[in-house]
Amino acid sequence: ISVWPYPATICADGRSRTQITAQVFDYYDNPVGAGVTVTFVTDFGHFLGMGNTYVTTTQEGGYAFATLVSDTQPRTVTVLANTENLRQGYCYAFCIECRQIYIPLILRGR
Repeated sequence: ISVWPYPATICADGRSRTQITAQVFDYYDNPVGAGVTVTFVTDFGHFLGMGNTYVTTTQEGGYAFATLVSDTQPRTVTVLANTENLRQGYCYAFCIECRQIYIPLILRGR
């Protein structure tokens, strides 16, 4: 299984999101079809509408998707994806401290 986040870096604010994509391959390294169950597990943050585990099935091309919501602490998050036949892969997402920058807007008369 190939697994990757996009974007890989998000704010550690408990609201920012990243899409985790897994592509599942068979024994001969060909993408599987639709309907293969994939379980995503994270050590920090949570999956949108769920907890630290999210179960879904693949679409055509062997792709499965999950939305990870950031943790509130800056840290490296590990996401594991596995299938029923014990194939697995993992990726890292980075929750970083983000600072708000305010830039004043000055409007001049026209």
